[in-house]
Amino acid sequence: MMDSISPKHADFRRGEGYLVFMGYLQIVTGALTLLFSLMVMAHAWAVSDTVLMSPARIFHAFGSADADLFTKMVAAYMSFQVMFGWILGLGTILAGIWSLNCRARRWVTAMAVLNLINFPHGTTVAIMVLHGMTRPGIAGAFR
Repeated sequence: MMDSISPKHADFRRGEGYLVFMGYLQIVTGALTLLFSLMVMAHAWAVSDTVLMSPARIFHAFGSADADLFTKMVAAYMSFQVMFGWILGLGTILAGIWSLNCRARRWVTAMAVLNLINFPHGTTVAIMVLHGMTRPGIAGAFR
């Protein structure tokens, strides 16, 4: 009777269950990063159709030089998302796919390191992935 209610993925090797969970989490995080980057691009383009060509113009579209520190930080973050967010998003989705397949350990680790600067959602997932990569059972699950 107990065998009929066993978990669906009870046949995972050690560490594979964590990689599957992290794979799905990375795909969702990458999709959110990509969506956020595209929304910021659309907003910047709505301000001016030439603003996407220059990080300085993106910064000025979201804040001014005489603004307070918080506004400058938000403008700098938006500029970062326009320039690099979509790359991080696509790379994180690919890292999630590789995690699901238990392959490309170096790529998954490299994307986790890059996502440390993708605050706040990317940073949170990156810390979880990097923690998992230090565990012998999880790191050994990669083929």
